[in-house]
Amino acid sequence: MSFAPQQNWDLYRSLTEKHQRDYLRNLTVDQRFHLYQDMYRIVCHGRDKDEWRRLEQRRWERKLALRLRMIKAFAAMDKLKRD
Repeated sequence: MSFAPQQNWDLYRSLTEKHQRDYLRNLTVDQRFHLYQDMYRIVCHGRDKDEWRRLEQRRWERKLALRLRMIKAFAAMDKLKRD
């Protein structure tokens, strides 16, 4: 499926790696702690709320929408081949 949307993660990483590394190195200890604290809050305390359920539901809806678009596209291709 050469026409399917694809992400080039290697290219993305090569373009953003230096900036990300510089950003993290320039953080103060206080900023690093707040970043860690925020990640901890998201992972540990987010489970207690409906936040994870909403994220999973949104991901499922996007996946389903993509599958439905693919079905339509394949059906259209099949029709073109038959006609």
